[in-house]
Amino acid sequence: LRINLHLGLDVVELHIGLADIRNRCAVHSESGSVMVIPREQIATGEYLTRLYVQDPGDVDAKADRTTTPGDEKKSSDKKKRAEVTLEYIFGQANAVFAPYKIKIREGTVPDWYAAYQIGQRMSPKFSSRTPDGVDRIFIVGDACHTHSPKAGQGMNVSMMDSFNLSWKLAHSILGLTPHASENGADTVLETFEAERVDTARQLIEFDAKFSHMFSGKLNAETGLTHDEFLKVFRDGSGFTSGCGLEYKPSRLIWSPQNSDDMVVATGDPINGALTVGRRFLNVELKRYADNTTRQLHDELPSNGRYRLMVLTSSDLLEPDRQSQKALEACATIADKHPAGSIDLAIIHPLKERFEWTQIPSCVKRLAEMRTYGLAKTEDAYKIYGITKEQGAIVAIRPDGYVGALCRLSALDTVEKYFQGCLITI
Repeated sequence: LRINLHLGLDVVELHIGLADIRNRCAVHSESGSVMVIPREQIATGEYLTRLYVQDPGDVDAKADRTTTPGDEKKSSDKKKRAEVTLEYIFGQANAVFAPYKIKIREGTVPDWYAAYQIGQRMSPKFSSRTPDGVDRIFIVGDACHTHSPKAGQGMNVSMMDSFNLSWKLAHSILGLTPHASENGADTVLETFEAERVDTARQLIEFDAKFSHMFSGKLNAETGLTHDEFLKVFRDGSGFTSGCGLEYKPSRLIWSPQNSDDMVVATGDPINGALTVGRRFLNVELKRYADNTTRQLHDELPSNGRYRLMVLTSSDLLEPDRQSQKALEACATIADKHPAGSIDLAIIHPLKERFEWTQIPSCVKRLAEMRTYGLAKTEDAYKIYGITKEQGAIVAIRPDGYVGALCRLSALDTVEKYFQGCLITI
């Protein structure tokens, strides 16, 4: 296996005439490639910029692993990394940016610079069972997957590993999850490995493809086009943000094929259309109780609770119609599980003002400060891909992923979903 050596550095301020220097972008030329990542403003008021610079030479990824212990002679690859200087990095960057010239502003120094190799490795398992058949040992982050460090994708995926494990582990320790396995294993906790191994595999495959394309040249000889590179470049945002991930069907993810009661939202999931297995994205809403504009993600903090979100239809104020039946049934479902394990939340599409007495009393009891109408700036129903005539019930996991998306009439399906996630009381 041979892979490219890459050079990285953070600098305070760059002098260059390139217009895109304050945008995340990749620059290709016959001399190689440079990725530009604008960073944050620091205490001096200036802005950092990160450059990833491709070294034109190759290094042997196996060489470092085959060096015998105690051998004073380092591998040629280690020597090459040790010999990298700031002047060398800027020389290579300027060759790529030509005819533009790039240099550090006088009086400042780089925050850091280094040379590193890109390699993709992944552990086949993220958990280990003790003789009693129960998962008791878990690994996350770099302990189970390594890849290029570009754009913080490793850090973000590692944090998602940890969060995925932490809420399931907390529920297991607190006795909130049903133990359906014959050996007493926690069937909810067991989903950690299945979900995160699949995510890591997707990340490794993407990273290998992206690293290969970044190191290649855009020309007819290689067959690599600008449009192909741009598509892969954009796809990478799914790993750095988490919004591009989609968990496969499981105890916690009920796909639309599982039941005719499921809803399939219309629209692009990246732009917010509700999709089972994907993140429940933020929208701006108006809270009914105090008529204030709220960001939904601020209203639903990551506190280990499931959310039972009811998007009522336009028949909300009509007694004995589907919206009111759904609200009453969802309140009953929440009451069947441990207190505080499920938060009820409501979004309605009505423009006219109404009184609490016109809707089921359970709404004020369980969701007084989690009942919302539409904001002037955004239409939550349009963003989520749900019609106001149909409405929907959304089961949201503690990590913010959609576990089930059901019709307002699919109350038995909603109840069965939560019975698989939480104990009943």
